[in-house]
Amino acid sequence: MSDALEPLSSTGLRRREEILTLALRASRRRRNRRMAVRYTLGCGIVGAVALSVLFHATHRAPPSQSVHVQPADPHPPAVTTRNTIPGPTPTPHRAKREIVITHIAPTGSVERINDDQLLEQLALAHSPAGLARVKGKTILLYRHSPQ
Repeated sequence: MSDALEPLSSTGLRRREEILTLALRASRRRRNRRMAVRYTLGCGIVGAVALSVLFHATHRAPPSQSVHVQPADPHPPAVTTRNTIPGPTPTPHRAKREIVITHIAPTGSVERINDDQLLEQLALAHSPAGLARVKGKTILLYRHSPQ
């Protein structure tokens, strides 16, 4: 082996340049591979987070518009109702259909109606509805119609 301080021949210099070129090329390939792996993992994580946010944003349960009906009281007071539809008001978003209770008899006979009669009366009052029985409870389902 020759001494490190001796000048290299032209073949030795050319060989040293080739080795340096090969080493630089290999280190550049390793760096590019590391960067590609980092980029791919980063894009995968960003994509997974975006899909998760999109899934949660689109699969939320809509707010319920059902009213729970309690079991009937064996001796409820008599109720007389009058259907009224209010006329135009200054604020159109407040105009709603209402059922006004005009008289409640504390004692006396009570007219009981069945489910079909209830749904028929609601339809006549322009408030179509339906009944659903869930886990032993009867629920009145309705939809607010746009004014």
